[in-house]
Order: sequence, then C-alpha cells, then structure tokens
Amino acid sequence: MRTLLFLVFCSSGLAQAGESAYDRVVRTALERAQSELEDSVDIDVAEVDWANAYEQTVGRFTVRTVRSPAFARRLAQRQDAMFPRYQTLIEPGFEPGNMVVWVLPSIDDYNEFGNRYGAEHSSMHGSFLTNEIPGTNFEPIVTYHPGSETQLDMWITHGAVHQFLERRPRGDPDLWLSEGLASYFELNWNLDYGKQALQNYYRRGRTVPTFSLLRQGIGEYQAQPESLFQIGMLFSYLLNHREDTRTVIDENGKVVRQPFVDYLQGLLQGRDVSASPVNSLLGQNLVTLDNDFQRFVMGNG
Repeated sequence: MRTLLFLVFCSSGLAQAGESAYDRVVRTALERAQSELEDSVDIDVAEVDWANAYEQTVGRFTVRTVRSPAFARRLAQRQDAMFPRYQTLIEPGFEPGNMVVWVLPSIDDYNEFGNRYGAEHSSMHGSFLTNEIPGTNFEPIVTYHPGSETQLDMWITHGAVHQFLERRPRGDPDLWLSEGLASYFELNWNLDYGKQALQNYYRRGRTVPTFSLLRQGIGEYQAQPESLFQIGMLFSYLLNHREDTRTVIDENGKVVRQPFVDYLQGLLQGRDVSASPVNSLLGQNLVTLDNDFQRFVMGNG
C-alpha cells in the first residue's frame, strides 16, 4: 500500500476574521506546499480497474490510468509542456484538439488492446495510435507503464507527434519525415540516452545506411525499432549540430539561419524544396552524411 503523505494545517484553509498578514502568508504557503506535494507523489488511493480508471486533464492532454490522479496529472502536465516544441516546428499556431492518452495497466493489456484496435501497433516501441474505439469519438494514444516515467514520457510524445501530424489540414507527411519528427521529439526527453543507444547499435552493426533509412516502410521500422533511434538522432544532428544545417541564433535571440528547419517546414507545407542545400545533402551526398553522422554519434566529430 502506498503511504499517504500530507501536511497538517493549524488553521482552516479559509481566511479567518482577524487573521494577520503573517498568518495569511503562512497559510497560503502551506496550501501551495500541499498542492505541490500531491502533484509530486502517488498518494494513497483505492485500487481501481480500467472501467473506473482515473482521468486528469491539463491543457490539451487527458490522461487515463489506474495508478492515481496525481500520476495522471503529472503525465498530462509534462506532455502539455512539451507540446509547444513540436507545434512551433511542425505547424505554428495549429491546435489539434484534445489529446487523449490511455496508460493501460500492463503490457499484456497493451498487447491485447493493440491487436484489436492498433492502427500502427508496435509492442517493440511501447505506444501506438488506435483506430477509433467503438462507442467513442476519439482515437487515443495507447501505452503502458514500463517502470520509468521518463521512458513513458518518451513513448507518449512519440504517439502525440504522430497524432499532431495526422490532424493537420495537410495530414500525415512521408513516413521518414513522420517517424523522424516523432522520434526526435521523443528523444528530447533524454538525448544522451538516444546517443548511447545508437552508439551500441553502431558497434553491433545494427544501423542502416541513410539512403535506406529514408525509404523504409512501417513494417521495417516495426521489425527494426533501432531505426527509430537512428532517424531521431539524425534529426537532432541536422537541427542542432551539423554546421551547414543547424539552427544558429545570435546573442539577441534572433534566428540567423535554420536550413534544416526551413527544409522540414517546406516539406510539411507542400512547398518546392528542390533548391535547398539540405535536399542535395539528403539526395546526392548521403555517403558523406553517413560518415559525418557516425563520427558525431561515436564522439569523433
């Protein structure tokens, strides 16, 4: 049983007649501390089944889980805080509506549910988008708790970016672009982890040439989920590290240039990007890109 943590108040939560300014400040501070404490721990709650699961909504995200209201609220808060990062890059100003997340009780529930409703079910990765569930008017992002909240955040963000892309007026882009964006923002929760994982894949010979990576189908991503690390880290390299593609911001916070961002936004908005130097890099200079990227990942460049 989880332990219930609480603060004992010496006075009522309501302002009292004759309450001094000092007493009011202390009371307000205690109330704030109580609220923060409830948000930071899973307070003792009755065990529930999925039919009676807890739901919490923060901003655009509604999370459903059997664990606790505090757990659901934490997940929703973090996902809503991540949202502006991919909104700004993918479709500034676009609002996709409510984003529903179901954290199923176990991996067995996840697999069973995915086999029935999963639009892109991949237990190897940990989350998927559903087809519309009978009796509902939404398509939740479905996952389960792997034991690490950071890993769970990563899986939910991957699904949320896919859902954001699908809900845009232009719909889902080419698969490499969709998976690259979803994997990049997923790895934003822990880029060091992504880089270390990719280093291991290089050592074990489990990476693919970028030419093939950009042309894989969904079945190949599911069969070789390490490709998601590879394309997510490739996007990070091109956006933030490679000299001729990264975003450069001056000391006043003004964008000086952003070649890869401009290229991605051009593709997402259906513009002609054939004159972009990034288009040449990804189309004609892939051997150079592969070598430079591997050196970056392995710490040699």
